Amino acid sequence: MARLNSARNRNSSSQQELENERRAHGADNTRAGGAAQDAQAEAQRLRDELSRLKQQVNDEKSSHAADNSNAAREAQRLRDADARDSQDARDARAEAQRLRDELEQLRQQQAMDRTRPQAGTRAVAASELGTGVDSEDDPNAVFVYGRNGDGKTDKMCKALHAAGIPFTTRDFDQDKRYLKALQASGGPSSAKPVVVCRGKQAWWDDGNAKGDDMFGFAFEQTVAAELRHLMGTMTGPEVSVPVRADADIDTEIAERFLSMQQAFLKLDTNQDGRITVRELKQKCKEWNIPTSEAERAMGEADLNDDHELDFDEFARRFNSARPNASQKYGKKTNTRPGSRGHH
Repeated sequence: MARLNSARNRNSSSQQELENERRAHGADNTRAGGAAQDAQAEAQRLRDELSRLKQQVNDEKSSHAADNSNAAREAQRLRDADARDSQDARDARAEAQRLRDELEQLRQQQAMDRTRPQAGTRAVAASELGTGVDSEDDPNAVFVYGRNGDGKTDKMCKALHAAGIPFTTRDFDQDKRYLKALQASGGPSSAKPVVVCRGKQAWWDDGNAKGDDMFGFAFEQTVAAELRHLMGTMTGPEVSVPVRADADIDTEIAERFLSMQQAFLKLDTNQDGRITVRELKQKCKEWNIPTSEAERAMGEADLNDDHELDFDEFARRFNSARPNASQKYGKKTNTRPGSRGHH
C-alpha cells in the first residue's frame, strides 16, 4: 500500500512537471509569435522604404534626363548664336574693309586733284565762257556769280559788304567757273543765281525751298556769317546768325553728304586720317548748331577712348543715324539755312 501511494505521488509529480513544461512552452510560443510579428512588421517597413528610395532614384533620373536635354538645347542655341555672331562679325569686317578701300580711293583722287591740272574742266569752262579769262583764282577770294539788276544778287552783295568781306562779282550767265566749286560741294548744275564761291566751296540757294522763314534769317546772311567765320574777318558790323538749338550733328551730316567717305574727308580738315572734337566743333560753328553736339558725338563714337575718330568709328556712329534716301542732299538739305550747298 505504501508502494502504491509512493507511485501515485511520483505520477502526480510527473504530471505537475509536464504541466509546468507545457506552460513554459506556451509562454515561449507566445513570445516567439510576438517576435515574428515584429520581424514581419520591420521587414514590411524596410520593403516600403526600399520602394520609396527606388521611386526617388527613378524621379531623380528623370529630372537629370530633363536637365540634360535642356542643357543640350541651350548649348545648341548658344552654338547657333555664336555662328550667327561670327557671320555678322565677318560681314562687318568685310563692310569696314570695303569702306576703307573706298576712302583710300577718294583720298588718292583728292591728292591727284590737288597735284595735277584739271585740263578737261578748264576746256569746258573756256568753251562756255567764250573768253580768255584766267581759270586760276585765288582760293581765298570770294566771287559772287549773279546778274545785273537781280534782287538776290543785290542782297548778297549788300550782306557781304556789310560784313566787311571783300568780293568780286561775275556774270552768272557768261562766266561758268562757279561750276567746279559747285560740283565739289555737291551742288546741282541747275543751280540758279546767286552762287557764291570761295576756292572749292560754294553756296547756292534752292529757289523751291519753303522752310527758311521759320529760322528767322536769310540766305545771304547765312553765307556772310559763314564766310566771316572761315576768313576770320573782324571788320565791319557783326552778322548775327542764331544757333539752331533744334538741330543735331547727325542730321547735318546725313543731309550734307552723300556718303560716309565724303563726310569723313570734309570733316578731317587737316587730312591726317583722324577727326578730333575740335574739328567737329569747327563744323558745328560753321553749321550754326550747338557745339555740345560735337562732344556728344565724340563721346558716343570714340570706342577706344583716344579722343579721336578713325574712319571705322566715324562710319559706325554716323552711318547708323542716316535718314532715308529721300532725306539726302538736294531734297531736304537746301531747305534749311546754314546748309544750302556748303560743305
